[in-house]
Amino acid sequence: MIPEPAPGYLSWDEVAPARHPFDSALAAQVVRSLGPARRVPRRPVDPFAEPAMSAWS
Repeated sequence: MIPEPAPGYLSWDEVAPARHPFDSALAAQVVRSLGPARRVPRRPVDPFAEPAMSAWS
């Protein structure tokens, strides 16, 4: 059984960029909707030298 989706088994028609344009906003939304992604902390918007940045990394 081939797992879905299996990129190596997709035809060009199924992946052609002209027919399936990349939507970065939708991609980010999909990733955030996944269980493990919801638990990943987001990078602070603070400058690199701020203590919050050290704590995050």
